[in-house]
Amino acid sequence: MTFDIHNILDQDTMGQRIARSFPRGVLKKIDKEDRIVITNKAVGELVRQFGYYPSYVYKEEMAKAIVKGFPTLGISANGVVEHAHFYCKETGGYIETRLKHLRKSLQPTQRKRKPNKKKIVRKLKAMRGAKDAPPFNLEEMNEKV
Repeated sequence: MTFDIHNILDQDTMGQRIARSFPRGVLKKIDKEDRIVITNKAVGELVRQFGYYPSYVYKEEMAKAIVKGFPTLGISANGVVEHAHFYCKETGGYIETRLKHLRKSLQPTQRKRKPNKKKIVRKLKAMRGAKDAPPFNLEEMNEKV
């Protein structure tokens, strides 16, 4: 799958403004605010097509598309424009950071990773000894998790 970042940006007025300001092939410096908008629109497209947990393959392709569409956003290393700061499987990047931020607003039932019930119980039991600890009720905790 390949993405065209300019087509993604053309879907709303803020994206259209950026696409017009930085036409294909024009090497102009892009400021932080515009980079954030580009990243947000790209991640929005990933979420629209693949949900909140897209495969690393799609995130990698989107990172490549951003740098291909806006070469000044890439990092040049040995004559090659890199996209790893937008997404790298090992370290994350702007795309992964935005996805994590969006996932925070999801309901627990929508999250891919469920809360670790044993860890929560351990923490609550450890708090029992503290002076300001709230009363611990395992049955109530089981209903919430």
